[in-house]
Formats: sequence, structure tokens, C-alpha cells
Amino acid sequence: MKTRDLATLKKHTDLVTVVQSRGVALSRKGNDYVGLCPFHQEKTASFHVTPAKNLFHCFGCDAAGSVIDFVMRKDGLTFREAVDKLLTESGVVQRGSQTGRPEAPQPPPVLPERAQVLLERVVAVYEKTFGDVPEAGPTWSSAASPTRACGHNIASAIATGGCPNSCPMRAPSATS
Repeated sequence: MKTRDLATLKKHTDLVTVVQSRGVALSRKGNDYVGLCPFHQEKTASFHVTPAKNLFHCFGCDAAGSVIDFVMRKDGLTFREAVDKLLTESGVVQRGSQTGRPEAPQPPPVLPERAQVLLERVVAVYEKTFGDVPEAGPTWSSAASPTRACGHNIASAIATGGCPNSCPMRAPSATS
């Protein structure tokens, strides 16, 4: 998340509402709100929320910070978890790419068993095209250099295959 987005989240997420939604009773005292601190036991209200700055401070235990700090401490979350929770609750900032568009939904994770099946299918395709790749030329041929050539049996044993340069699914080479 960008610093600009964090600043927007902090500025536009109402700390008073967040504090009250987590069970802290606040009463207005001048420009601030005051209540019992949720982070320690007390009888006299020492927890202050300043809406103009969107910050909190407890004069009893010295806890202080922004709306993110409050959620981290009150809900026992990491910074990232607190930001995600506030984004979900407030909808102030859409988490997304650097262009400002929302991130594309992530595909579901592939189970290891399924990944193995897919990998075996890909290897089979490349092994099948092993002998049909004209670009491989004499590299694979034992006739070109019997000491350096990689015959089909060895290539199959180490799951080596070939892919024509014209293949649309071919990964770019280092020289491309």
C-alpha cells in the first residue's frame, strides 16, 4: 500500500467511530472525546481522542497513535492486518495497483497433487516434441558429436524436451 493511501486511510477513517465500535464509551469534552482506556484498568477517564488530528492518547499508560495503531493494539493485529481490516470496514481507499485500479482477483491456489499432474502433462508435451524441433539441430543428435550429444533415452530420463521458436507459449530466451 502506498504512503499516500495510508495517509488517506488515516485521515478519512473516523477514529471516534472506530474506538466506539470496539466498546469504548466516549464523551465529548471540549474539542476532544474522553473515555476509560481500553488498554489498562482505570477509574478516571484518561483516554483522549482528538478528532481534528484523528489521534488518540492515554495519559495513564501513554498509549498513543493513529486509527491504525489503535486497531493494531485493541484487536491484536499486525500493521498489515489492521490496514486490511480498516479498508474492509471503511472502504475509504481501494487497495489496488499503482494505477489506482483495484487488484485483479487472484486465482485459487493449485493443490500440490493438481500441480504435479499439470507438470507431468507439460513435460509430456515437451518430450513428445523433442525429436520434432528443427531449431535443436545437431545439439540433440548423436551423429553431430557423440561425446556431447544428448540422446533421446537420456533426455527422457532427465525430462528434457524441445519447443520450436515459433511456439506462442515459449518462454523468452535470455537473448530475445
